[in-house]
Amino acid sequence: MPVNMWRQWLTSARRALKGESRRTNGCRRRLPLALRLEELESRVTPSVTFLTMPSAGVAGRPLNPAVQVSVMGQEGTLSFPIGPGDTVTLAVATGPGGFSPSGPALTAITDKNSVATFSNVVLNAAGDYTIVASDSETQGTSAPSSVVAIEPAPASQLVVSASAAQTPEGTPVSFTVTAADPFGNPATDSTIHFSSSTTEASLPPDYTFQASDNGEATFDVAFTVPGTQTVTATVLGSNVSAADSVSVEPVPIDNIQLNLSAADITIDQPITLTGTFTD
Repeated sequence: MPVNMWRQWLTSARRALKGESRRTNGCRRRLPLALRLEELESRVTPSVTFLTMPSAGVAGRPLNPAVQVSVMGQEGTLSFPIGPGDTVTLAVATGPGGFSPSGPALTAITDKNSVATFSNVVLNAAGDYTIVASDSETQGTSAPSSVVAIEPAPASQLVVSASAAQTPEGTPVSFTVTAADPFGNPATDSTIHFSSSTTEASLPPDYTFQASDNGEATFDVAFTVPGTQTVTATVLGSNVSAADSVSVEPVPIDNIQLNLSAADITIDQPITLTGTFTD
């Protein structure tokens, strides 16, 4: 602990401690003023607490508002600011991942009010976290913070997979859409829109991924036009998309019905022949 800070504390402590104790008869007892620095230091208990901790955040984005940590010293009923210049370090106590980037420790320096502000707290893995703070000078450590719930970022990766390479004309085929954010978290709250290579397709309506989907949902599509047909899924409001194709096979004709325009036919007289073909 910087000695000059302890001297400032000592001055404040002397002033406050002069009348802190009283005898049982109500007479004031003056405490010794020659309180040594090392004696005061041994009596001070560090107090590291979170002043600000958001309850929620988004993967890959700095927590907002910024995390703030207070570092104080407690001696009896007296509370002393540790003062500017202390290094405070954050660490993940519980959670599915660590801070981003994962290199150097996440640190900040206390200001004149003994508050360290962290404006760069980023967590990439979605889930619930608690965080602890520690002060390098007093060796004090905070209790775990309140829970911070990190939600996935908007979907930036899509995969569309057909359940079969071929399907008969008019028979529904399943398409599975997998959506993830840039950090591999299953996407939630991202809406996808469907389109096809043919207008003769029964497409599902727009769909918004829910947390219970775990980033994957399956939809049925039926084509009434033979040939290679494609289904494309696009994240609304972005250029993120993916597609897959199936070969739509024509259905064999099972019934042919021909109709003449007249019951009697005259030689060299034109007639009309109509037919109905059904599968």
